[in-house]
Amino acid sequence: MLTPYSDASDVSTLSGMLRQQAGLEILVAMKALRAWLREKRMGQAEFGRRIGRDRFTVNRWVRGRVRPKPEALELIARMTGLDVETLSK
Repeated sequence: MLTPYSDASDVSTLSGMLRQQAGLEILVAMKALRAWLREKRMGQAEFGRRIGRDRFTVNRWVRGRVRPKPEALELIARMTGLDVETLSK
């Protein structure tokens, strides 16, 4: 049960937990992209080149560091044939 925050450390702890939860959600969503890349034996750099993004951006998506923006999700879906809903969970 959550109680009112008593000090800044409680807020910091909760904030960290929420960031971790969001990171796990992104990681799960990008699992389909990782699997597709493996299946096609395509590197992140090549995939990024084909959709107009750099390899660092693709790497951050695959590692769950950042969630792709909606327009990037559309590009990923078109390129891979994966459902946007699957990618954006």
